[in-house]
Amino acid sequence: MCVFPRVSCAGCRVSGAFSFNAIMFAAALMASRLPSTTHVFIFVVLAIELFALYPLVRDYIRVRSEPAHLWVTVVWVASALALLTAASTLLAIVYAAAVTFITLLAPLALLKAQAYKNEIQGPWDIATVTQFST
Repeated sequence: MCVFPRVSCAGCRVSGAFSFNAIMFAAALMASRLPSTTHVFIFVVLAIELFALYPLVRDYIRVRSEPAHLWVTVVWVASALALLTAASTLLAIVYAAAVTFITLLAPLALLKAQAYKNEIQGPWDIATVTQFST
């Protein structure tokens, strides 16, 4: 049973208002540590842009053009990799390895493992109707 109201336990999908409130709480909590009101304002506006407006833009791009959505994703991954490289080469290598594993190697391993799948029959299976001939 889920703890939060308005959450369906089938997929545990959280409502958009709850997610937005959580993001705003986290932004306000982190902004409270900043030195001036200008810094706080910029930080909160950036949080609103990233967590409220950007998902709408990304969904719009995905609906309009799948290749454009792919390129936006590639640009974000490349930007993160470039920023990580500036901070730490080791961290950038770990990030690149994780992205490669998650997007390429893990799905490929699952496809290869399909050949070795065993289908177990049991009383938990869906009932099938058989016709009796008389």
